[in-house]
Order: sequence, then structure tokens, then C-alpha cells
Amino acid sequence: MEIKLANERFDALISQVRKGSSVADIGCDHAYVSCKLVQLGISKRVYASDVREGPLLAAKANIQKYGFSEYITAHLADGLDGIENFAPDDIIVAGMGGELIARIIDKSEYVKNCNVNIILQPMTCTYELREYLLQNGFEIKNELLCRDSGKIYEIILCSYSGISYTAKEEFLHIGLKTHNDPLFREFVLKKIGKFEHIAKGKQLSSTECDYEYTLIKNLKEMIGEEV
Repeated sequence: MEIKLANERFDALISQVRKGSSVADIGCDHAYVSCKLVQLGISKRVYASDVREGPLLAAKANIQKYGFSEYITAHLADGLDGIENFAPDDIIVAGMGGELIARIIDKSEYVKNCNVNIILQPMTCTYELREYLLQNGFEIKNELLCRDSGKIYEIILCSYSGISYTAKEEFLHIGLKTHNDPLFREFVLKKIGKFEHIAKGKQLSSTECDYEYTLIKNLKEMIGEEV
């Protein structure tokens, strides 16, 4: 049975998975990403897990509905607990806050393997997630933007390198995006608007706002806006 689900966020996640890899879909919810990975022929071995029993039951129902029980293992688990038993090549952690994603990664030794790709889609706190990754030896290899239901989401592809470094503030806020991304300019303008709002609030309360104005200047230069 074909999965007829138009979801640009799922498609963006799937685009970063290596063809032929075994995949762990952490926080799988209804297992739509897991099922599409099998349906598209990208992976024939998927581990779909969730910490909540309700979504996992829905995931199992969908896996059976689409006839993918042979390829997808659904398991109740907290984050990456026990993931070494499945030994995935690629790991997807999506649809949760960036700080929670960082805690999930931090608890696992399995991810400290340069051959394992980790695909992340934080709903919040992307700055904090990037900061964690870079300070803890993960290399950000690619990023992309997608729009789904009117909202812009960020996708981060990374793997462990063992090399830690500190990035510039602009990178932590914007990430490894390129001007070729059709949503790049809109994304940066939204960031500028956010920092302008913060700076205005700080000015009204006579609070130092040099940080915000420096960011605004640098972000405007990034997209060729007048400063």
C-alpha cells in the first residue's frame, strides 16, 4: 500500500539518509518516516522507537498497515538507550526540542563513531544544539531548510569527529546554510526581526544590547541588506 503523505519536513529528513543504510528513527511517533524509508527503497532495515506507548502503538499499526513488518522493528525506548543492539548506520532524531536532542545524544556512546550519520530536526533551541554538537566533537556536515504547514524547519546532518571547537555567534544562530537554499533569505530576515525585537525591548528597559545590534549588522551583511 502506497503512503500518500505530503510532508516536506519528512522528505527533507529522508533526503539526508544514505541509500542502503540501516536507520534508527528515534521519537518515531506514527512511523511515517520509517515507512517512507522502506517504501522509497532507501532502507530495508529500520528501527523505529518512541518513549511513549501511545505513539508506538500507532507506529506498529502503520507498519502493519503498509506491510513493512519484515523491515521495521518498533520498540519502546528512551532516546538512544540500547541502540548498539541494532547498530544503525544513520540515526534520525526529529520533532523535539534542541536541548532534549542534545541530552539524548550525550547519553549515548554509540554515536561517537565517525561512520554514523546523525540527522537532527529540532523544534526549538537550535542555537543550543549546535553549540553542544561543536563543543562535544561533532562535525556539522550539512544543513537545509524546509517549509511545512507554513513554518520553516532546520535539518542538521552531523557525525562524530572528536574535534571540539567554538563557532562564531552567527554560525550558532544560522548554521551551515547556503545562499542557494531557496528559504535562506527569508530565514535570515526572520532572525534579524527577532533580534530587532529583542534589542528594542532592551532599549526600553535601558539594558545593554550591543550583542543584538552586532548580530543584526552581521546578518544583514550576509544577505546584502543595507546596515
